[in-house]
Amino acid sequence: MCIMYLYQLRQLPYDIEQGLGDFLTPEGLKLIAIDYQQGLLTRLNEQIKGTDLATKSVTDTVIATASDPKAVLAFNYASQALNNSFFLECLQPPPTGPFTVEHNISTFLRSAIHNNFHDLNHFKSTFSAAALGMINSGWVWLVVDEGMNLEVVATFGSGTLLVRSRGHMQSGTLPVIGESIHSRYDGGNSTRAPRIRRENVSPTPSRFTYEHIYDNVGLTPTDQAVAATQGLAPSGNPFEDIGDVLTPLLCISVQEHAWVGTGYGVWGKEEYLKRFWSVVNWRTVSETISRIPRYEFRNTYDSDNTVFSPQGRLHQVEYALEAVKQGSAAVGLRSKTHAILLALKRSTGELASYQQKMFRIDDHIGIAIAGLTSDARVLSNFMRQQAMASRMTFNRPVPVNRLVGSIADKAQVNTQEYGRRPYGVGFLVIGNDHTGPHLYEFSPSGTSYEYFAASIGARSQSAKTYLEKHFEEFADCNLEDLIRHGLYSLRETLQQDKELTIQNTSIGIIGPAGVDEKGGFDGSFRILEGQVIDVYLKSMAPKDTGATTTTSTSTTQAAAPATGGDEDVQMGE
Repeated sequence: MCIMYLYQLRQLPYDIEQGLGDFLTPEGLKLIAIDYQQGLLTRLNEQIKGTDLATKSVTDTVIATASDPKAVLAFNYASQALNNSFFLECLQPPPTGPFTVEHNISTFLRSAIHNNFHDLNHFKSTFSAAALGMINSGWVWLVVDEGMNLEVVATFGSGTLLVRSRGHMQSGTLPVIGESIHSRYDGGNSTRAPRIRRENVSPTPSRFTYEHIYDNVGLTPTDQAVAATQGLAPSGNPFEDIGDVLTPLLCISVQEHAWVGTGYGVWGKEEYLKRFWSVVNWRTVSETISRIPRYEFRNTYDSDNTVFSPQGRLHQVEYALEAVKQGSAAVGLRSKTHAILLALKRSTGELASYQQKMFRIDDHIGIAIAGLTSDARVLSNFMRQQAMASRMTFNRPVPVNRLVGSIADKAQVNTQEYGRRPYGVGFLVIGNDHTGPHLYEFSPSGTSYEYFAASIGARSQSAKTYLEKHFEEFADCNLEDLIRHGLYSLRETLQQDKELTIQNTSIGIIGPAGVDEKGGFDGSFRILEGQVIDVYLKSMAPKDTGATTTTSTSTTQAAAPATGGDEDVQMGE
């Protein structure tokens, strides 16, 4: 059965009599949504009367007439009606509650805007600049490609991004204000913004492009005139930053009647653009982008720590964990009386000193790090502030688990907020409180666990294997035996031709002073480096024996300083 499409106005999802807040008065909205839209449809009906186009939807009419130089007026009226309808669908009355329209921006859309425009304000500036820079009438669009790249695109005259010419167009069922109900559901397809292919886009420094619907090459003067009426922009360089398939998300009318006829005046374009943002229907925009198959956004989860991959992983957090694995190794052990840290120091070059691997937080807390030292400095300063605040407020040391929990909370925030990255550092934290000595591991994901023994950094799995084999012995060890176990496990992370020396090894201790310590330590956290650790290194069995018994052979006396750099440890796990 042949259906005659009678282009009549249908009701908008909001009341025209109420207007759109400060953006459009009731009279201004009536001008655009009724007077202008009905005028386009009336003239379109006159153009298609008695033709095969009389049975087509507005969308299909645009497709059918786009490449027909004899149907210029029909294309212009249909395309303008389609664009104007999409523009009106992108609007909503301003909310009356405490929230603005931006409250309806979904997490997924906000992430995409952040990735492509830095933030929402910068996107608004780019979008408005594109519209303000158009000296002639047209439309400005926010589009997304198959790689989740957002772009601001301008079309001129009656040019449109909702359908494309020739082989790049596809028939769609986009609802058009003024189209009969049959056209919306013809064929049983659901309504959504069609995806289109693009050609010859000219990127500009302000990150918006002008859309080319035709290629100038080979057009006759008549064809060029037709192209000019159908939105062809001046030619430019081929596109570089955006993909082939575009989906329109948002549109604004840059037709003079939109501001001149709605009370803004001849020079009211800038104010018109400014007020537009107060009535954008971000919920509709968010729903449109959410309906696009997620496989098209295959790169988003790789670059954004707030977007899960299809396998349920946060790749940026995993990359931060890899940064920890690239750091030089550190191990931690605890007994009933002591908690200790041992770390392998690394220098950035032969002329550089060894990097600090341990930090004192308070008298009863210390840390060893693996990963980015700069991130460790920020987090260690935060820990010191928390420890000091506890002493000043409660006149007692902060509990170790509470302090570790506070940095875990701080790190976890960076895995769920925009404009931040996970910290690229892991900690081993030792401390002592009324319950005894403790050892915790903190990771960039914001998790923390208490351990009998733990290892982090490059080749830490080798150290972990040793610790898992001997951890049942640790509880009853004295300080000297505990340190020796730590040194053996730390040595497992070295390459075959490397050894622990007084230059590349640090030891951190919490607990009563050992028999080999000098200075009468009261149990507070202290770091042993240099010659004072030689007595512990001498007590180790040679590396090639694999034994863990005490020996007087020194592997470090008179040893030359290590070469530093990546040769100090094996970088890969």
